[in-house]
Amino acid sequence: MTTSGTTGFATGSISEGGTGFNASGVGSVYGLVVNRSATNKFGLISYRTATAEKWAVGMRETGDNYFRFYSSGSFSNDVLTLRDDTGAATFAGAVTANGQLIGKGTATNDNAATGYIGEYVSSTVVFGSAVSLTSTTAANVTSISLTAGDWDVTGLVIYAPAGSTSITQFTQSISQTSATLVSLSTATGATTQLTSAASVPGADISQVIPYLRVSLSGTTTVYLVAKSVFSVSTMSAYGTISARRVR
Repeated sequence: MTTSGTTGFATGSISEGGTGFNASGVGSVYGLVVNRSATNKFGLISYRTATAEKWAVGMRETGDNYFRFYSSGSFSNDVLTLRDDTGAATFAGAVTANGQLIGKGTATNDNAATGYIGEYVSSTVVFGSAVSLTSTTAANVTSISLTAGDWDVTGLVIYAPAGSTSITQFTQSISQTSATLVSLSTATGATTQLTSAASVPGADISQVIPYLRVSLSGTTTVYLVAKSVFSVSTMSAYGTISARRVR
């Protein structure tokens, strides 16, 4: 199809191509509606300069209503798609808000989808599956696999000594290396430690690792690691590690 003539803005022509509409006439602005069928229509505005072509397109198809913006003449280059049948809005690139950005949270006890802000990942080992510890040796309590992104990670280790076990130290880490404690808080992990004179607590003791930023370029296993210095009898550990995607 080829349409020629004078629009409300300028003169020129628009021809239909295999992937969309391509305008000719540098410096021209076009506006028209194309009825491809009774239920399939396009509304089009185009502006072309010597080096660039800008489009704004509205589209109506059977069963679905769309409003789309394009940055070039190809219909594969969506910049923004709005759907009134689902209420979804899709952006092809980053969205910048110059004012306050207000977004409504979920209204029920569901989970954010994988890869989306708010995604939650966790792993828990219960008392009945507690990991046996050897004094002065670090061991994995549990782990999680995190995909690329920016995460807040926290952990809880619960030490379960036998009734007569004498303890002098607890050390626990969020680490990206299996069975390895992180010496100081770093970009890849964090460690907390409790040291005291030898004592026999005769009860479980909890140790928390506060939230830590973990920024990943690819899928990575993050470990909850525990170590205790003890004598006389046995020690085991259980607990949980969890992560929330920030961006």
